[in-house]
Amino acid sequence: RVTEALRFRVGHNLPVVNQNVTVREACEVNQAGRRAGAVLLVDDAGRLTGIFTDGDLRRLVLKERDGMSRAVREVMTARPRHLLTDSLVRDAVRLVQEYRVDEIPVVDHDGKPVGLIDIQDLVAMKVVRE
Repeated sequence: RVTEALRFRVGHNLPVVNQNVTVREACEVNQAGRRAGAVLLVDDAGRLTGIFTDGDLRRLVLKERDGMSRAVREVMTARPRHLLTDSLVRDAVRLVQEYRVDEIPVVDHDGKPVGLIDIQDLVAMKVVRE
């Protein structure tokens, strides 16, 4: 199962923030140890609504001088491709190969984030190549 391959877990080393915060606030979330390349965004009920990656931040800063003060919900990737907790690693590999995503949120059956699969995790498992 994909949950067995999760290095980034909600409540441990993966930030989850409300979609109504600013980009600056989303970026300031404390992360222990090696940090994920993305922040997961949720609604008031805690359900996944989007993802904001390091790449999104870089593009925003280069495009907009005042981008850090915008609401992250305005610049996040809404409704990101994701996996359920009972998905298999091969499902993650398929998403990476088909859609070229580098980070894949993993959610429970209520749509609440539990973790994030990073492409580097799949490379380390030798199930995809860089």
